[in-house]
Amino acid sequence: MRFTVSRNTTATRVNSSGLIASVASGVPRIDWLGQSCPALLVEASGQNLFLQSAGFEVATNWFPTNTTVTTGSTAAFTAPDNSTDADLLTSTASGFSYIDQNITIASGTYTISVFAKAGNYGLFRIGNVASASRAAWFNLNAGVVTGTVNGGTASMQNYGNGWYRCIYTSSGMVSGSTFFAPSNAPNSTIAASGSSIYFWGAQFEAGSVATSYIPTTTGSVTRNADVITDTTASGVIGQTEGTIYAEVDVRFLNSTNRRILYISDGTTTNSCDIRIDTTNVIRCVLGASTTSGTVGINSSAITTGIIKIAFAYKSGDFALSVNGATALTASGTFTFGTALSNIVLGNQIGGTTFLNDRIRAVALYPNRLTNTQLSLLTSPYTSYSSMASALSYTLG
Repeated sequence: MRFTVSRNTTATRVNSSGLIASVASGVPRIDWLGQSCPALLVEASGQNLFLQSAGFEVATNWFPTNTTVTTGSTAAFTAPDNSTDADLLTSTASGFSYIDQNITIASGTYTISVFAKAGNYGLFRIGNVASASRAAWFNLNAGVVTGTVNGGTASMQNYGNGWYRCIYTSSGMVSGSTFFAPSNAPNSTIAASGSSIYFWGAQFEAGSVATSYIPTTTGSVTRNADVITDTTASGVIGQTEGTIYAEVDVRFLNSTNRRILYISDGTTTNSCDIRIDTTNVIRCVLGASTTSGTVGINSSAITTGIIKIAFAYKSGDFALSVNGATALTASGTFTFGTALSNIVLGNQIGGTTFLNDRIRAVALYPNRLTNTQLSLLTSPYTSYSSMASALSYTLG
């Protein structure tokens, strides 16, 4: 099989050297963030509303208060993309010092993120509107979130060389000032004069996930969705029975449907759908015409990390195992209405329920494996490469 990638914009990923790098349109994003084994990054479209995302010194977009912005070319200013575009922000007075940009948004959930590294100081906060209306605090020396105020969630991702991507999501953000500010203690709104922190790569985007970095200059920038499909897969998919294996690296949990793998005849009614459901369970659904019925199985709730999934189907005999657990079973009379021929990775046909995460492996087996085999296949101690008869695929 050969998958095609329909994304007519450039996009970023973390390369094998651990650096943020751009890939051309139509090229799959093989991402190495925080792992020795790369994975396929599949995201919905996204837009960065911050202007001059790596240019905090641009006074027409960023407005410092009791703060100086220093640029440089030394190693200390080396950003996560290996450029020396990072900026050092230093407070010039004790009290409330910050740099901000005014953002106009409609109501909804938004995510703010920025790459930050400790200078002579390691505590700062991301906030929206006023001093502490909505904010999250981060400790760059310890690599931990120290608190939030007025709701929202916060997290940190380690990008190496002292850099963390600091992320704050809230459903209560409004138009106005969005700022980055040093703090002299967790949950404090003030800082000592001379406190300095490096910043790079600010992003303000709709939704509850910090998607891959979208660089901007004078205008907002949109990254198009990764639509990854193969429409010539007939003959390799079991039409009356089979087993589907998928391995995903789940970095985010939220209350939306996120498709991992979708196999169909080119429609949305005659298909096999494997997804993370709204309650953060793995849900596998066989759907067809009304005369053939529908069968679904849900796992227990998952956590972040590597998730291995094996789903076996045969009319009257269905099973699902996740991360080596005893297989869950279901029964029911089911046949596909027409032959399956299409595979979509990380979404469904014409859908908007993108995974917004990373797929490490996919394999198809022409037969229904036993329940014991499903548990072995998904065991955390089983190497995927050691499993015989796995169906390999290429992207391009």
